[in-house]
Amino acid sequence: MQTDPLKSAWNTAGAEYRSEITIKNPVLRDIRRQLTIETICYSIFLLVYYDFFDGRNKSFLLNMTLIISVVFLLLHNITGYFSTKNNVGNGNLKQSLTVYLEKLQRYAVIAVVSRALAFAGIMLFFLANITWTSGKYYGLAVIICLLGIQVFSLWKIWAGRINKIRGVLREYTNV
Repeated sequence: MQTDPLKSAWNTAGAEYRSEITIKNPVLRDIRRQLTIETICYSIFLLVYYDFFDGRNKSFLLNMTLIISVVFLLLHNITGYFSTKNNVGNGNLKQSLTVYLEKLQRYAVIAVVSRALAFAGIMLFFLANITWTSGKYYGLAVIICLLGIQVFSLWKIWAGRINKIRGVLREYTNV
């Protein structure tokens, strides 16, 4: 027990402080890593799709659908990162963190839905000129299941990120 109130206040001053970097850094680092890998892969895909996947033999509309889908994914990644990065506003930290959590939750829904729509456009490109047989329908069913698993996994990743921020907010509230 301390008898000096100034010394006691000094020793407990840091316990309530949480910096923006402490709160957001682990989540932003994970998001940045994911978006960097995806951006590199999508860019390489756009550079090679015309030759590797016979884009020259597909219609202009299918080529544009593919390009728009991939560019949409790239733009979504970039804008999403910057919108989640710059969300601490004025006011106290609890209010800023609450606003950040709400924006992150909205962005997570948008990220999952837009990814599913973009993959639908990409699949349209690849499936347009196929002569369908029963074996190919089974293959399509497997691809759809794999895409469903990927979308579900993406949602789980976002849920984990949201739960990290929610845990920090809960921890901050209990301090």
